[in-house]
Amino acid sequence: MNIFKIIKENVGHPRESGDPSNKYNLYRFPIRSGMTRMILGIRKFRFQSPKQVKENLVNWWVKPTEGSLSNRSLFRLATKNLKNQPSRTAMTVMAIAMGTAAVVFLVSFAYGLQEIVTKRLVSPNSMQMTDVISSTTSLALTDQTISDISKIDGVKGVAPLISLAGSMTFNDSKIDVVVLSVGQNYYDYASPIMAGGKWMAPESFAKFTGEAGDLSSLVGQVAGWNSDSANETVKLGDPVEDGDRRFLINDDEYVPLRDKASTKGNILGYVRGTVLQSFSGNMIWGGPYESIDTSGRSYRTQAGDWYGKWVKANVPVYREVASTVYEPLANDDGSQTKMDGYLTMNYMKELTKTEEIVQKGVEKSIKVSQVLGDATSSGITQFSLGKTTDATASAELVTAAAQETTNIATETAELSVVEIKRQGGKEVVVTSALLNTFKLKQEDVIGKTVSLEYILSGGQIPGASGRVLSKPVEYKVVGVIKDDTKPMVYAPVQDLQSVGVDKYSLLKVLATDTTTLPKVREKVQAMGFTTQSIVDTLAQVDKLFTIMRFLLGAFGLTALIVALFGMFNTLTVSLLERTREVGVMKTLGTVDTDIFRLFMAESVLIGVTGGVVGVVVGVVLGNLVNVVSMFWRADKGLNLFKTPVLFAFGVMLLAIIVGLITGLYPSMRAKKVSALNALRYE
Repeated sequence: MNIFKIIKENVGHPRESGDPSNKYNLYRFPIRSGMTRMILGIRKFRFQSPKQVKENLVNWWVKPTEGSLSNRSLFRLATKNLKNQPSRTAMTVMAIAMGTAAVVFLVSFAYGLQEIVTKRLVSPNSMQMTDVISSTTSLALTDQTISDISKIDGVKGVAPLISLAGSMTFNDSKIDVVVLSVGQNYYDYASPIMAGGKWMAPESFAKFTGEAGDLSSLVGQVAGWNSDSANETVKLGDPVEDGDRRFLINDDEYVPLRDKASTKGNILGYVRGTVLQSFSGNMIWGGPYESIDTSGRSYRTQAGDWYGKWVKANVPVYREVASTVYEPLANDDGSQTKMDGYLTMNYMKELTKTEEIVQKGVEKSIKVSQVLGDATSSGITQFSLGKTTDATASAELVTAAAQETTNIATETAELSVVEIKRQGGKEVVVTSALLNTFKLKQEDVIGKTVSLEYILSGGQIPGASGRVLSKPVEYKVVGVIKDDTKPMVYAPVQDLQSVGVDKYSLLKVLATDTTTLPKVREKVQAMGFTTQSIVDTLAQVDKLFTIMRFLLGAFGLTALIVALFGMFNTLTVSLLERTREVGVMKTLGTVDTDIFRLFMAESVLIGVTGGVVGVVVGVVLGNLVNVVSMFWRADKGLNLFKTPVLFAFGVMLLAIIVGLITGLYPSMRAKKVSALNALRYE
């Protein structure tokens, strides 16, 4: 039952209370002078007019209750007592102020740093935008993906981006750059800061209407590439990537070989890892498993089921004799048994083309070394007979191995060359880091022509392991973006689309507002993609700076605690010096409650004065550092120190609470002083 209703109906008028036998008549209990009157006072206070509230506050301050001093008289007396000991009072207040100022100054520095980091991270649309990427080649980001994401409720728009390597030539100087091939809406969504010039004109993003080239016919290393593969449904047992891949297991690791791509499959044996021996296999989709990376849960179906990456291979196996003890399985002829089975990606690495070449060279060297060892021993035997043919054969083996490694490297280094078919609208924007590399100013580049070559890797062409180089394209530089980290060039994505590239590296999805962003990310992730947002980064930043504020505040709080002991000492000494005064006051009729209130008033005054002075000093010191630091800071709009108003009031309240807590013991002790003993006190 509502306690306020009970009080109103049964004890609303104490002098005219209802039936004394009523169990809800709270005025029958001793708490009527405490909790009940407090509840009634609060309820009454809430529905009073501002004039009545003001009148009640004035009465509370000025008018005394029967047998007690008024609050105004009490605080006047407390102020007079503090003024009688100016040195002691000033030192105590200064100690509280220094502790409070230390807390404000240090924590304000943490707030200032957080604001600087946040402003550098946050752009106009960043809080309602997420980046969409694909962690598997079987689920590419295509135009169909853009269409599907655009239909999600709460999505305002989608901006595609292709990140690739390139080479730019300007004034006979050539430099490797990162090329960001973007759409027109990228500028509106990402909001890069223009240091000079302008963004590319709408004509630069005109859609290519001709026939796009077929890159799959240009790359010699493309195996089984299918342009519609991104739209196929992923099923268990389907290949993650077409063609064999080369894998290497971590040295001295034993990975279980199962009879099916599931953790419920039977273990056929174990495959030993060694840096001296790699093996080939097909990567397929299988059941999920626990992994140290995302391999065990790389794809999620619409039904919510997870698929993991497995390797199907024919490999030599070992059997487990005892815990952590393995021995090779042998055939009748003494050779090690090989079995077909499935391996998880745990402790396993897929080799790149470069790593594969190096690994093959290592394995060739081992075989040649073994042959040389045999040839050397037999050569010694035959040398005594005057024969040296084995040494010659060994040299031929070394030459053959080196030649094979060279051939593999040559095949990998081969490039196919394509021509950007789209004409017109040839404009690009560069970053300030690119100008710093050339040691040029903005006016030296804006309006000038540069030559750009695109380098497409297998990441841009599904199933391709080779590279495609575009013919040089002439572009006009129209703007410079403020970015001193990497030399980058922003170019229209339509140029790459004109040669058949229809898969993107990243999609920037803009939600209608910040509240709908979590739902949008959840739906995109249900499609099997990974999302990244600045919101996640800011959450980590907030956690980091929360810890930082706590640590810095703890340092300042140490000074405040030291001041607390000084204040406690001041009030205790004051009580000892005024014992006779307390006795006289009690003899003249001052009640114990007023003695307690008097000492509490003194502690509150010290806490309030020290808190206010400390907050003011802390804020002033922070602003002073801000002003001085402007002389060497490039960005004068950012401050190293920032003091939120709520935080300042919180610290001030903390100082008052410290004063209250510190004054409790001396006040209670003063209240219990016997008047007779006090008058006899020397």
